[in-house]
Amino acid sequence: MIILLCGAIVGAGVYGTVRYIRWRQYEDSLPVYTVTFAYQDGSVIETKQAKEGRGVYPPDLDAPGVFQGWSKPINNITADTEVHPLYYSIADENLFCFDSVYVKEGEEFAIELILTGEVNISSAELTVSYDTDVMEFVGSSEDNYCTISNEGDGNLTVCMNSDEPLKEATLLSEIRFKALKKDVYSSQIDLICKSAKVSQSGADVPATVSTLNNKVYYLQEVDSK
Repeated sequence: MIILLCGAIVGAGVYGTVRYIRWRQYEDSLPVYTVTFAYQDGSVIETKQAKEGRGVYPPDLDAPGVFQGWSKPINNITADTEVHPLYYSIADENLFCFDSVYVKEGEEFAIELILTGEVNISSAELTVSYDTDVMEFVGSSEDNYCTISNEGDGNLTVCMNSDEPLKEATLLSEIRFKALKKDVYSSQIDLICKSAKVSQSGADVPATVSTLNNKVYYLQEVDSK
């Protein structure tokens, strides 16, 4: 009995080793491609490499505007690829925004809710809608500008009521999510604003606002070099 048990253990170990060797051989055989991150004028931001079928994390950008995403998918590279950053065209009536983000499945990430309009604003009610199949609300930062409540079914309510009118480029809150393990490339988050009041000439007046859609891009398999 002991001999049989030892034989089974040894056999399992050999089988596991063979599987690892075959997997390693397969990994080593995959072609490697170059992903070039560049601005529209051709100036290179950064270059990375990925094995076929894998993805790369994009570089951090320090540029004005609301980031929409990269011009091509970067989570399934099958050839040498050049991608460019894209930005939303923000009109004055888009008073609130957050950047699109790239995340890895199963990990937490955060979006920064920002006041972006070229006006002073004192109060507003916003709805942030997201797909509960691909992301899970974790929490939000505490601050003096707004309160965030989870209404369930993929809806957050953001109530803003500041004692003093806030100016553009004010960070209102950091909202945290967890990227669930789903076979998706991207998921849209809707940011809808209503009941906003803009401070003009010492008085609060209603503001007309529009919807801004941002995306969460999922990187299932990352093999950056």
